[in-house]
Amino acid sequence: MKKYLIFFAISLSLFLGHSITTKHAIYGDGNGYYVTAWSLLYDHTFKSDTILEHLKNFKGKDYTFSRIFWDENKNPYSVGTSLFWIPSMAIASVFSSNNLDLLHELGPGITGIIFMLAGLFFIEKYLLNFYTPRTTFFTILTLFIGSNLFYYSTLEPALSHQPAFFFIAFLLYWTRDLKDKSSNYLILGILFGLVQITRIADTFLLIPIFFALKLDIKKIMLIGLGFVLGMAPQITAQYYYYGTVAKNFYVTEASNQWSFKLIHLFEYLFSYQKGMFVWSPVYLLGIYGLVRLKKYLILATFVFIWCLGAFWSEHSSMTAGFGQRLAIASTPYLAIGITYTYERFTPTKQVIYTSLFALWNIFLLYGFYILKWKNLS
Repeated sequence: MKKYLIFFAISLSLFLGHSITTKHAIYGDGNGYYVTAWSLLYDHTFKSDTILEHLKNFKGKDYTFSRIFWDENKNPYSVGTSLFWIPSMAIASVFSSNNLDLLHELGPGITGIIFMLAGLFFIEKYLLNFYTPRTTFFTILTLFIGSNLFYYSTLEPALSHQPAFFFIAFLLYWTRDLKDKSSNYLILGILFGLVQITRIADTFLLIPIFFALKLDIKKIMLIGLGFVLGMAPQITAQYYYYGTVAKNFYVTEASNQWSFKLIHLFEYLFSYQKGMFVWSPVYLLGIYGLVRLKKYLILATFVFIWCLGAFWSEHSSMTAGFGQRLAIASTPYLAIGITYTYERFTPTKQVIYTSLFALWNIFLLYGFYILKWKNLS
C-alpha cells in the first residue's frame, strides 16, 4: 500500500503544478464530460449555457480561447465519466463559492488519479494469484513509470480512459472468484453497463471476462437486466439530445469518420507520432506473454479493438494526447503478459528493463512538452 501513497503523491504534485501553470485542469475531450457534469450538478440538465459560455471564452495562461469544439446542441460524449466526476465537484463547491474556478476542474483530475491507482491496485491483487510478489511489484512499477499510464495518471488524468481502465482492472480481479449469488450477477451487469456509458469501444474488453464465467440462462438474464440499468443514464441523455433512445452519436453520426485503410492499423501500433508499441514498448512484452500463455480470446479482442481504433480516420495520425491512449483500458490484460515475461527474468534483468522503460518514458515526456512533439501532424 505504501507504494500507492507514493504514486498518489507524485501524481497529485505533478497534476497540481501543471494545472496551476496552465490555469486549467481539463483538456481536449475532457471538456465534453465536464460540461455534462457541471450542467447536471448545478443546472440539473445535460446542457447549461453558463458552463458553455465560460469554456467558449476561457481565459488561459496566455490568451483567451474556446474549449468547445463540438456541436453545443449535441454533446457527443458519453455520460458515464461525467457522473463519476460529480462527487468531487460537489466537494469542491464546499470550499469555493465560484463554481467556475480551477478548484472545480481539479476535482475530476483527482478522481482520475484515484481511478488509475485503484486500477493498478486491483491488477496487482489479481496477478498475485499467479505470480511472485517481487515480479508483480516490478510489473506495477513499470506500468506506472514506464508506460503511457504515467502521463494519464499525472498530467492529464481527467478523461474517460481512467474510469474505463479501473473498471476492466476491477472486473478482472472480482470475477476470478465471483460468488455464485444472484445479486452479484445483477451488479456485474450494472458494471458492464457503466463501462458501456464510459467508453463504448472499451465494452468489447468485457468479452474475455464474460466468457470466463460459468453462466446459465438465469445468470445471463440478470447480467442483461443489470446492463440495461447501468446504461439508463446514457439512454436518458440520448433522449434529451435526439428525442429518441435509439440514437447515439458514435453509432449514427460518426460514420463519416470511418476509413478502412490498413495503414491506419500500422500507425495505431507503430507510428513514431503516437503508436502504441513505440510510445509504450513495455506493451510488447505483454503481447509476447499473452501469446506464450495462449490467451487467444484476449489477443483476438485486442486485434478487433486495434482495428476499430485504427479504422476511425480521426485517429489515423495519432496526434491526440500522449501515446496511444485508446489502449489504456487494455492494460489490465497486458499486465498479465508482462508479468509472465518478467517472471522469467532474473531480478537484475527486471530492474534493468524497468529502468529502460522509465528512461524512455522520461525522454518522450521531455519531447512531448519541451520539444513540442504534440504539434507534429
